[in-house]
Amino acid sequence: MKYSNKRSKISLDFEDMNASELVTFSNGTIEGLTGNADLPNPSIAISAISLQTGHVTLILSKIAAGDTSSVLTRSLSQKANILMNSLITNAHYVEDTANTIANGDLARAEQIILSSGYKLKQKAKKHQRAFEVVATFVGGFHARVNKAAQTQRESHSFRYGITSKKGIVPQNLITHHCAEADFILSGFESGIVVGIQHTNILPAKYGKTFLAAQQQIMKCITIMQVSEKGHPIFDHNTPDPYTWSDFIYVIIP
Repeated sequence: MKYSNKRSKISLDFEDMNASELVTFSNGTIEGLTGNADLPNPSIAISAISLQTGHVTLILSKIAAGDTSSVLTRSLSQKANILMNSLITNAHYVEDTANTIANGDLARAEQIILSSGYKLKQKAKKHQRAFEVVATFVGGFHARVNKAAQTQRESHSFRYGITSKKGIVPQNLITHHCAEADFILSGFESGIVVGIQHTNILPAKYGKTFLAAQQQIMKCITIMQVSEKGHPIFDHNTPDPYTWSDFIYVIIP
């Protein structure tokens, strides 16, 4: 007979943090684990985590003071990576111990995890994937959007820009218009982050009722005024007549 309990899980998104954010998070776990009766024996001792955090903090202070030598930045990367791996090791200990103590009581497991300074993994949200990156390759990516209407007259606009990390909106955007629902772009350097948006452009014959209904479903349909002859009317007081999707981000391999 098989038995299984639901488990609370810890977020391990440390690679999305910069060195300063990693230090702040590490200090939180040091405080949370110190004297924590539920979690008395972390895999990496608190003293070791404190020492590793201090190494990263010292390098950051030197960089802030103006020392941006390649030797120092390389050392920062190495020390931050050591700290990150230690935090991940302790995260596994905290998660396993919390779930063992809770024995299926998710609220109790979550309370123990949060008391340690770690964060809970967010439950995945279901969505329609109306717009997504379906593949990446060296120097580029392939994005795809669902068609808003089964018509050959539908067109699409994609705009993109390079940014520093996921979640940071690009400052400079380049727009491409095309008739296809697939958008393949190449020529990037490996390792950079690209933010991408999309909007559908439908012919005027579909009318406002159709557009309004589709906007609720797709959330990225162009809505603009149309003349009696079916020509789009642009208002100079409205600089962007398009309804753009949220940004999606991709790291170029």
